[in-house]
Amino acid sequence: MRKRFSILFAVLIIALLGGFAWHGLRSRDKVFHGKRDSEWIKGITYFEDEAQLKQWRALGPDGLHLLARTLDRGRFYRKAYRWMMPRLPGALNSRLYRLLPNPANAHSTRMCVISLLGHLGKDAKPVEPAIARALNDDDSGVRQIALGCYEELLNVMGEEEKAARLPAFLLALQDSDSGIRNNAAVALWFYPGQGRMVVPPLVNALRDPVPAVRLLSAKALAHIDLQAATRAGVVPIAIQILKDPDDQVAYRAAQLLGQMGTEPALAVPALAESVQGSNALVAYSAAQSLGNFRTQAGALAQRLANEKAQTLFNCQPFRNRSPAKFVQGHWVWHDLRGQGAGDIEATVEFALDGANPDVRVVQLDSRARLQ
Repeated sequence: MRKRFSILFAVLIIALLGGFAWHGLRSRDKVFHGKRDSEWIKGITYFEDEAQLKQWRALGPDGLHLLARTLDRGRFYRKAYRWMMPRLPGALNSRLYRLLPNPANAHSTRMCVISLLGHLGKDAKPVEPAIARALNDDDSGVRQIALGCYEELLNVMGEEEKAARLPAFLLALQDSDSGIRNNAAVALWFYPGQGRMVVPPLVNALRDPVPAVRLLSAKALAHIDLQAATRAGVVPIAIQILKDPDDQVAYRAAQLLGQMGTEPALAVPALAESVQGSNALVAYSAAQSLGNFRTQAGALAQRLANEKAQTLFNCQPFRNRSPAKFVQGHWVWHDLRGQGAGDIEATVEFALDGANPDVRVVQLDSRARLQ
């Protein structure tokens, strides 16, 4: 009896919420700048559109509040519907499914609205509270984009506002959706003064099964507490990700190693190896990062050059293996035997920063030739 009463009560609540939601949609469709609210919302496209952004920026605060109202509309009803419908008996569930508004029908609209707010960037600050409410949305897609909005918003938020959002970001870092974890790690980068709360969850996130999440957690951790990041093994983790076949992840691992500038004994050889790889984006990023290890990269460069030189010394005219000298940015060898035309001098190119560890003869005096 009690169970039956509970079910009937829940059905009544859902029906009332559904009625209120339907009534709200009808009654709030006001005329705004010559068009009804619903027409403005229906015209929003999901993908970034410069003309669309310009139009909505021109609408000013009123346009932002229309977007916020649309995002909030039916929030409590959707939560109640998604929680209760799976718990109802089959026949009752089927009947109510036909009668009540389905939250899934609003999915595309709300995705378009939150996407537009994200593209508006810092200009969406006046309605940040509505975006914050979307962090607890019943739709994972909406939650993910709402988190992404904070990559811009956190730059214009005060410390108290940022502190109020931190618990939601920490919770999102544990979400089952990797996209949400990804965007949570990006948001936590903006909390360098909250190391005590932020560092332990980020260290845990270094074990995330998704490379991109591991990398962004490592980046945030290194920014907040470099020593903690080093102790947690961020450099070996970044080196592992540097070998990922997805260059959009691997090149950022190369950048992170350069930004950290720690553990050169591990980082420099890994970056030098990536410089010689077949992927241009990763190789370029690795070369850039090697510039932050000038002393270590210079030593590595000389070692690699000497190894290459050994091969040259075994060829004509360097069979005597004369010592090489570094003169004005070039490696120079002299063959003191003369071979009838005085000393033979070769000038060899080499990139000091290790960006192109490939030694080659570019000038050879006398008439000798390498074989």
